[in-house]
Amino acid sequence: MATVTKKQREILDRQQQILKVARDIFRQRGYLGLNMDRIAEQMGVAKGTIYQHYKNKEEVILALAVETLEKRIAMFERAVVFHGCARDRMAAIGCAAELFVINFPDHFELEKVLSCGSIIEKTGEILQVSKTAAEVKCISLVAGVVRDAIASGDLSLSDQISPDQIVFGLWSVSYGGYSIMECDETLRQMGITDGFQMVRDINNKLLDGFGWRPLSAERDYNEVFDRARNEIFSGFRK
Repeated sequence: MATVTKKQREILDRQQQILKVARDIFRQRGYLGLNMDRIAEQMGVAKGTIYQHYKNKEEVILALAVETLEKRIAMFERAVVFHGCARDRMAAIGCAAELFVINFPDHFELEKVLSCGSIIEKTGEILQVSKTAAEVKCISLVAGVVRDAIASGDLSLSDQISPDQIVFGLWSVSYGGYSIMECDETLRQMGITDGFQMVRDINNKLLDGFGWRPLSAERDYNEVFDRARNEIFSGFRK
């Protein structure tokens, strides 16, 4: 294991300070309200100090996204070792995804900002690679549970369907559902009072459609979800 020098530790500590202040500003003022001057002012340092670590506010935004993604990875890593069959562990991943949204609400705002290609283009390659690696890690953890289900005989896929395609389907439903939940009034008019439960239900129907056993008619996955939340995510806001 490489030893971190005192100078390197100081640099890492300063970067963490910058990101902490930047995250607070982003939460309060959004993307347009975040700038290097404001970060420097709140930290009580010269603006040049911030530029020593990040070349522009777009890099700060991307660094914040990577930081948050690393938290999601840690939560997914807990979920994939949850005690139970593969589909129980997938329910635990769903629990992790839901609690991630609740506990890190600024992540979707960061993702919206970063969806603009012109912003990503202003950031350095190292940060871009870090973000991609974090996203791939999340996908790989979920795909690993799908492969475990196949290996155990709980799931059988045709040649036209891959584990990654199942992950994409779950990701699409979850990300889309969590994003739409920001439109509270629209959901109420649709008769949806619990968006999180709706996402869980749709994902269960998706997995039932692939024949992943035990089917939701055979097992109460809300109970499994609650068990995962109490056993491995008890410290998170619910």
